[in-house]
Amino acid sequence: MSFLEINALAEDLRCIDAVPGINEVIRDLLSSELCKPTWHVIHSAAMFARGKGNRIVQFFSQTSEKFPDFLLEAKGLPVAVEAKLMTKSEKETDFEKWAKALVIEVFKKALPAEGFHPVVTIVIKSAETFPLPDEVNKVLQEGVARFSDKPLVFRSALFNLFIDPASAPRAGLTGYR
Repeated sequence: MSFLEINALAEDLRCIDAVPGINEVIRDLLSSELCKPTWHVIHSAAMFARGKGNRIVQFFSQTSEKFPDFLLEAKGLPVAVEAKLMTKSEKETDFEKWAKALVIEVFKKALPAEGFHPVVTIVIKSAETFPLPDEVNKVLQEGVARFSDKPLVFRSALFNLFIDPASAPRAGLTGYR
């Protein structure tokens, strides 16, 4: 399967290899974060290039600013094309950043480095407003201190916290989330 995908990429590149800016696009294929969206840009441009009366005029450098991926001339008219395949939404990226900070805090302050841990489930109530990691951690520390191998539930305006015994047959299902 990989052989066919690589051949398809090579065939797409043949259609657009003389377009100004293609070398930067090809360099983006080497990045683990940019490979998939870049591959999609290349495939999209090649599909347009194969169309009758179409021509890819230029690829643009991708920066942190919102900018089209390439300029297409379709039947003599210029069209700016944004073809990147988004692999993550802005909200998902924000959540992952928040969650990473939270996990670091949780393992630093609330859960001891050694031994068995209860199953902890944190449910965020809104993607618009994340609770402060310290706020979640404070509730978790209190819960872990009170935990005696029986399920605990803590609810707040921004999140719910569930602590279950690791040995429970359906750990993680406390309180009918």
